[in-house]
Amino acid sequence: VAVHDGAAKRNQVFRTSLHIPLPTRPVVGDLMIVDHAEKLENGEAIVGNPLVANQLALVPTYRPTLSRQERTEVNFAVSLILEPGAPLPFAKLTLNDAGAPLSSVALPLHPPDPDGRLLAVGRIPIASIPAGHYELELTIGSGPSAQTRRAELTLTDTSTGASRMDITRLKDFGARYAQA
Repeated sequence: VAVHDGAAKRNQVFRTSLHIPLPTRPVVGDLMIVDHAEKLENGEAIVGNPLVANQLALVPTYRPTLSRQERTEVNFAVSLILEPGAPLPFAKLTLNDAGAPLSSVALPLHPPDPDGRLLAVGRIPIASIPAGHYELELTIGSGPSAQTRRAELTLTDTSTGASRMDITRLKDFGARYAQA
């Protein structure tokens, strides 16, 4: 590091090492509301892309406002890096309304790839949930080492212009992912 002190008219050079510890596992990415999935052509899959599985690329929504007229469920995803060979951690999804839990379910996780990478995908039916502002909360692990990720979500009863083809593709992705 080079430092120039203009007031003292002095220059100094310091050398120091920077230690960045490896992340402890599990590493939990951001919880994303998924807008749609796009089918990749043969050979187009990007190795290591955390949003690609089963030849489908997930596209997160940048405006988490979804119409109950256009969709019957909310799709979500989270990237995880787990310790290879270790037991799968407990995962719980909670739907909160103004900070109060409305419902909570265990989220089944599939075994990760040999490097410990896993794209966990799930969906929540929204037919019985009234229009309003909500928060999805995903907890991975238990006890003091548990990690929580949140994503805001607004459900409306008006059209947002979503493509029915995109929604169909996403349902296909969920079905294929569940079989993998």
